[in-house]
Amino acid sequence: MSPPSGEESRRRLPKSKTGCRRCKKRKIKVTSSFVSTQPPNTDRNKPLARNFWRINIPQMGFETNYILRGILSLSALHLARFRPERKDFYVAQAILHHNAALATASPLYPNINGENCVPLFLFSTINLFFVFAKPKDPTDFLLASNHAVPDWLYLFRGVRAVLHAEHDMLHASSISGMFETGVQTHRIWVAHTFENEAFRELEANIVACVPEDSPKLEALLDALLSLKRSFYLVYESGQTDENKARGVFIWLFAIKTEYIELVGDADSEALCILAFFCILLRRLDFNWWIEGWGLHLMGRIYAMLNVNYRLVKIRRSVELA
Repeated sequence: MSPPSGEESRRRLPKSKTGCRRCKKRKIKVTSSFVSTQPPNTDRNKPLARNFWRINIPQMGFETNYILRGILSLSALHLARFRPERKDFYVAQAILHHNAALATASPLYPNINGENCVPLFLFSTINLFFVFAKPKDPTDFLLASNHAVPDWLYLFRGVRAVLHAEHDMLHASSISGMFETGVQTHRIWVAHTFENEAFRELEANIVACVPEDSPKLEALLDALLSLKRSFYLVYESGQTDENKARGVFIWLFAIKTEYIELVGDADSEALCILAFFCILLRRLDFNWWIEGWGLHLMGRIYAMLNVNYRLVKIRRSVELA
């Protein structure tokens, strides 16, 4: 997919009613990268889920521009990873398409309706993959950007508004299968928690350091409980890789804004909980789009904590990660 030479770009190109044929062909080539590779979050033994990402979503993309742009951005990042000699070109294309998709989709979220709820839900999912798949900056901290909640997380958590506003419509739509599996996974997530000595030590340290009945303690313990549920789903539930990944990202969906703000303020107890989340991210390293994030985030947390927290309070999570 080489860029055209100057002579080629000046040559008059045949047109169709829907646009330049070469441009359309170029988009189809990149899209084929998306549909011919392992879908971002599907189990290899579930052809229905795999084909949904390979066939259904690209078809939706040709009907909704920001879905198509999202697919192209993710496909370009995939090409950048496996064609390192042209990495800069593909990353630039990914950012171009992603920014264009965001500019179109973001203004629609405050006005969710029956017509746009399905593509907006799908775009939130594609956007999550993009955030993890794009090249990591040394300062990337996932839940915080310049001591503020990053835009991508607002968008991801905005899916809740989609689910509440158009619950019946989504469950009757072409993506209803995603919800059926998701509902079953969430029931398991809610019903069980994971316990071990490391978690008990972490909780005891938090309770000892934070004033009782404070909003901060409530936010920390709520985030910790949600994390224990995700650990159960990943380590003890016997679920598929797809559902284990769901269990990891349920935590990002469930944590309270107050906890995210604590992370943005570099609160030590909040960072200790986030360090345990890195263990779950490491379990997802078999996905090309998330590989390396667990170690990257753990390194950032380690650098921000003082010696006491490094040696005592997150020692177990560092060893496991």
